[in-house]
Amino acid sequence: MADLQSAPLAPRRRLSVRLGLNLGAVGLVGLVLILAFLATVVSARFAALEDDDIELHLARTDGMLAGLLANLAGKARDWAVWSDNYEFVESWDPGFIEANILYDAMFGYEVNAISIIRFDGANSLVNYYNFETEALDAALSDALAAVITAPAFKDRAQREQAFQGFARVLRTDGSGPAQGYLVFATEVKADGLFEHLQVAAGVDFTLPAGEHEVTKDRDHVSVAVVATDMDGAPVAAIRYALPRNLMQAGRNLLLAIG
Repeated sequence: MADLQSAPLAPRRRLSVRLGLNLGAVGLVGLVLILAFLATVVSARFAALEDDDIELHLARTDGMLAGLLANLAGKARDWAVWSDNYEFVESWDPGFIEANILYDAMFGYEVNAISIIRFDGANSLVNYYNFETEALDAALSDALAAVITAPAFKDRAQREQAFQGFARVLRTDGSGPAQGYLVFATEVKADGLFEHLQVAAGVDFTLPAGEHEVTKDRDHVSVAVVATDMDGAPVAAIRYALPRNLMQAGRNLLLAIG
């Protein structure tokens, strides 16, 4: 009698087990889908935040380069439009060099090199100072002279009032005619870059494909920003690596959720 009463319960148990397994499978699939959705949303959000941060770094780097060039141009105009300098270009008085073209003066002015060139080629002065050795660097002076006394550069100097680090020599009141031009040059080094960018950066002469180059791997974002010469042609790249802290935070969040 007991067997007859319990017999119908066996199919019910099997049905309950099957139903439980099905519900568990549906729940597991649902959980996986929810986690996949969260992973997509969280990853996309943190990726967007990272991209915004990268754009800020790019803008800061572009602004730094523009600011350095504008600062150099302003210093060049200050020296070039100066009656004492104008008279020196006319007379080439050694006393002016002894009193003004000194390492201490250039160091205080934060420019490594000063060049004063007569348009007629009669006289030229190109001094490049090494701030580490605190002395005149003859090799770099000659290298700079080769660039700024070249015919193409001199032709531009005669056509334009001023451009990056360059200005025609005039009297303090702006009168002329200009008989020569002045060029300032300055070095960009790692400590100066860090001060402006707040990341460890360096100058590299391997040019990226475009104005900005951003390459991502799992842990870092490598950034390259082009620096240009007086004509706007690419000459170097400012390079640095940013840790992917935001993406790591996103991964940590997903692990906590999972």
